[in-house]
Amino acid sequence: MKFTAFISLLLTAFFANAAQTIVPLDMALGYWETTTEIEESDMIKQMLASVPEAQRAQMHAMMESQMKQPVVKQCITEDTLKDMDKQMREAFGDQQQCKFNVTKSNNKEFIGELNCAGNITTIHTKVITSKYHESSAVSNIVGMGATNIRTIGEWKSATCPADL
Repeated sequence: MKFTAFISLLLTAFFANAAQTIVPLDMALGYWETTTEIEESDMIKQMLASVPEAQRAQMHAMMESQMKQPVVKQCITEDTLKDMDKQMREAFGDQQQCKFNVTKSNNKEFIGELNCAGNITTIHTKVITSKYHESSAVSNIVGMGATNIRTIGEWKSATCPADL
């Protein structure tokens, strides 16, 4: 869940790196909802391939239900977008073994890579409109293979619910 919240934070703000200029993504301020879909990892696909066909569909359905992610609801304000570098480091828990490298950052697109002890996650975000963006993240974990994560952020209103 912490990983999903972090990805959501990355996808709804702007990104920083000492070698890269900070450029805010073109997005409307206000209430946003982000949905995340996690595809089967390479390891799960291999495991399912070894299961007898009669049980494969049942196991696949069970695993799929466990991979569903809740909708992340956020209120994005100008304050939310301030000092994103600091927010990102706090989201990582200031893990010294992780390195975040931004290769592209402008108001319409972001490409970056997170490397934590050889486990690499590549993130690519595209702003379709100021009220809609799509992202993909490919997480390669040593010994487990790749997992693909697709995230969609949608602006819902200029006013945020009181409980956010």
